[in-house]
Amino acid sequence: MAPANAKDSGAPGAAPNTPAASSTPEPAALAKAQVHIADGQTVGVGMPISVTFPEPAPTADRKAVERLLRVQTSTGTAGTWSWVKDQNLQDGQRVDFRPRIAYWQPGTKVTLHAGSQATRQFTIGRSLIASVDVDAHMMTVRADGRTTRIPVTTGRPGLDTWNGTMVVMDKAPKVHMDSRTVGLGDAYNGDCFWAVHLTAPGTYVHQNERADTQELGRHLHRPQPPAAAPAVRTDRRRPSRRRRGSHLRCCRSRARVGQAGV
Repeated sequence: MAPANAKDSGAPGAAPNTPAASSTPEPAALAKAQVHIADGQTVGVGMPISVTFPEPAPTADRKAVERLLRVQTSTGTAGTWSWVKDQNLQDGQRVDFRPRIAYWQPGTKVTLHAGSQATRQFTIGRSLIASVDVDAHMMTVRADGRTTRIPVTTGRPGLDTWNGTMVVMDKAPKVHMDSRTVGLGDAYNGDCFWAVHLTAPGTYVHQNERADTQELGRHLHRPQPPAAAPAVRTDRRRPSRRRRGSHLRCCRSRARVGQAGV
């Protein structure tokens, strides 16, 4: 992996947001690189910059690829490129940029130059941080200086909610979920509302109309309103193209266990 100086604007005398000219041929992998953020998009504070390639970049070319993937920001945010082992891709087909700080600063303007092949400009949206405590059945959301606590359901023994940090891929008002798509038999089959897509195999946070929120309230030692609680569920669905970039971390602990930025 290689660090990137976000304020770097190229060779001496180069115009801002213009990559430096070079007489060295670009690695072939860059010719078909795909940037998974649209030009002009607004994304969450947890959004990585992902660049993928139709064929694995040879190990010998990867340092050169990193040097030609140049990130510039309005806030001088520095970060690092690292090659990601994506379960749907081969080694060398995906490289991600993340800030050295935990999250992007809201309002940051970001420009990516992928060699001479592509340029993307996007903006970091507001800060929203969410924490999910699996044992306590609680999600804590912090946004715009306000904190909201929401009771959640999180699976059951043998069908446990995955632990770890997950990046929000997309969200939709309604997603049809079928447990047979993930090898869970006839456990569920129907529409789920306000679905936030977390992983490629199909982990979601969504409304759970069947949740017993009064029982959740007793579990939390305080009354809860009789409303539908969110659930974390796994299902294979095609993602929609909505704002992305949240992080959600689930863990079995009563400490602060998750962070997200939308």
